[in-house]
Amino acid sequence: MLWAAPEVISRRPENNRVVRALDQELAALFTFPRKSAPIRKLRITFDRDAPRRITRIKGSSTIDFIIRDDELWMYNDDVMTRLVGALLAYRAGSEKELRVPRFLLAALRGELRSVANAQRLNRSNRWFIFLRALLAANRPIDYSVSAADGAFSPLRIYQEEAAQILLYAVRRRDLTGGILSDLLGGKQVVEKLLLALDEAARKEGLADVDDLLRHTANQRTWHRFAPRTAAASRREFARLTQRDVEEFNLFGAPTGRRVPVSLEVWCSTYSTRSDAKLMRQAIQRDLRNFARGETPDARAIVARLAALNFCPDDVEAITNLKRELEVAWQKGEKVERFLAESEARFGGIGAHAPARIDAIRHRCELLSPRAKTFLDRVEKLYSAE
Repeated sequence: MLWAAPEVISRRPENNRVVRALDQELAALFTFPRKSAPIRKLRITFDRDAPRRITRIKGSSTIDFIIRDDELWMYNDDVMTRLVGALLAYRAGSEKELRVPRFLLAALRGELRSVANAQRLNRSNRWFIFLRALLAANRPIDYSVSAADGAFSPLRIYQEEAAQILLYAVRRRDLTGGILSDLLGGKQVVEKLLLALDEAARKEGLADVDDLLRHTANQRTWHRFAPRTAAASRREFARLTQRDVEEFNLFGAPTGRRVPVSLEVWCSTYSTRSDAKLMRQAIQRDLRNFARGETPDARAIVARLAALNFCPDDVEAITNLKRELEVAWQKGEKVERFLAESEARFGGIGAHAPARIDAIRHRCELLSPRAKTFLDRVEKLYSAE
């Protein structure tokens, strides 16, 4: 029998969407062996009258998971752990009840928020709200709440965001392929992944796994629709433009030491350095990566900077472009202040939703039965937030 998707029985369409999304995430995350599915088919039933949160029943032809259908089932650790473990085992052709690492569970749950409902939109349409605040304040990020096997952090949203960053770092380096057999064998994989990330960090010129995860958080969190704060941009740009380069003596031979120099100083010694071409390529690559998290104005300036040859003739151009970037960041700070003041004065999107829904509902002549059902569902989602 070839692999077949698990059967989902539910009165609510969002339950079906969540399970399908979970299954698709696992399929994209791991490389599964090409073999027949288990003898028993996987069936997941949502029942509002189920006596327990989740029950596993092993029959002659199916393995049934019966989940109590309420608004909180996706936020119950035991339900999600067993459901993800069942889907993973079914994909892998196993009938074991697997236990997945907590960071994977938290990351998947974070990804599912937008599938299940509109809560991500409700939170003032912010992306990675806790990580953005920590990165903007230059504070360290504690990934242990996601990776550890102990109790979850009370800040569930932060935990999910940190776990998503950890999983993103793992996926970007294609490290998930080697852990499926460990999961099927009931082995712990978190330490193995962190060691692999630590090795990857050193290959990429970063200090350690913490440095790599912080770098990943910056790449993932700041983007064109949610650019860095001006303060974070200044810090990151200063780090990129203060290059740590190999020192050469008067005869052009390496001394074995590395020293920090500014772009302008480095450009003035361009013609005397044997590593000039490689260094220029590294600067251009870092600047292009940096530009992705900037505002449109700042991105255009950084693109012009990255297009330079970084030779002595470019010193004046670098100085001028740095001034233009500062102007762009000052403009961004004004926008940030305006948005913060507006949100404080008028509230986020969730603050106005109930009043708007009530205003529409009183115009009954404008609503079909289907539209009324939709409004009821939207109101319920906003109220839950």
